[in-house]
Amino acid sequence: MTTRARAQPLGAKQRGIVLFVSLALLLALAVGGVAVAQIATLELRMARNYQDAALAFHAAEAALLEAETWLAVNAGDPPALFAMDGNGLFGAVPYGLQLPWQRAGVWTDSRSQPVANALPHVAAQPRYIVEWLATLALPAAGGTPAATIDIFRITARGQGVLAAATLQSTYGRSRGAGGANAHPMTGRLSWIDLGA
Repeated sequence: MTTRARAQPLGAKQRGIVLFVSLALLLALAVGGVAVAQIATLELRMARNYQDAALAFHAAEAALLEAETWLAVNAGDPPALFAMDGNGLFGAVPYGLQLPWQRAGVWTDSRSQPVANALPHVAAQPRYIVEWLATLALPAAGGTPAATIDIFRITARGQGVLAAATLQSTYGRSRGAGGANAHPMTGRLSWIDLGA
């Protein structure tokens, strides 16, 4: 007598494979979704940090400009004006001594000057320090009148929510014969980003 194998319905063996493949695809989609969410969160943090760093930079630049404007109007007699250190004004520091903008607590006390007009969205209002570095007496040459040039270093600090920026410029101011704009060394001579 022969026995016949019982015929299984078509697709009965495939039901287990379909379930396994469905679970594998669902797991892959879940992992991909988590990865996309993490990337989006990271990009959002990067954008916020970039915006905060730009805010700190612009706040420091506003303080530099305010200090330069103040110098153009008020620094007529540096020896008298910079005789006493403080309130954002410092005389030249002898070689080897700590510079005013590197001293502890200088950006939070009366040794630095806050900007006159408050800036929005910053953690702390930007501040600046002006140092009188030297006075150069330049002789007349080629039709240019003799001039006295005062050289100043301005250091400004801006503070965002998380980031800070410190900028420094060298500023020249002409006085004496020919007026304030008589010499090309009048105005901003250089600037540098010192970082945080």
